[in-house]
Amino acid sequence: MCRHTTLTEEAPGGRVWWHHASTQTYLAGRWLLGLLKAGCPVPTVINLFTREVDGQRHLVPSLRELIA
Repeated sequence: MCRHTTLTEEAPGGRVWWHHASTQTYLAGRWLLGLLKAGCPVPTVINLFTREVDGQRHLVPSLRELIA
């Protein structure tokens, strides 16, 4: 398992924390792609990074880079 490198370090609960946002974004994108390839409906995936406000769906600002 990854312990402490220049890319990662141990986090509580035996988890790994990724230091670089680009690595986090890449891995999250791969996870989303995996959901789609596994047959997860597109609207369900879209709901993961949007929120409804006043009856309209809006992107969660902190997830814009991931979606791009």
